[in-house]
Amino acid sequence: MEARNGSQTNAVEIRMAATPVWIPIARSVVERLADRANFDSAATCDVRLAVDEACAAATNQTAEGATLTCTFDVQPGRMDIEVSGVAAVEPAPFAALGWRLLRAVTDELVLRHHPGHRFSIRMAKLM
Repeated sequence: MEARNGSQTNAVEIRMAATPVWIPIARSVVERLADRANFDSAATCDVRLAVDEACAAATNQTAEGATLTCTFDVQPGRMDIEVSGVAAVEPAPFAALGWRLLRAVTDELVLRHHPGHRFSIRMAKLM
């Protein structure tokens, strides 16, 4: 992940099997990073919920045996989050309710489709 100004960052990246059993790991990582970045409790809850929902939506759409990659980048006043994987079908359909929830708890939200059935959900939370 690149910083908004194009320079490299010290992003934290985790890779996990695209199954719901590993979602709490991603949720714990984002919560810890938000805490270290002095996010207030409401913003911390928002990023934890966003990661939980994005990972759940992604695991529902991924191909069997796929890996999810979660990247977290904390910069002054913001956290950028990306959840990516390989969809079982093209394009990856996401439930409207989950998408509305992500919009409600993030300040920026984009779903991108890439060649080879790859997709990425990019989110940002501003402080």
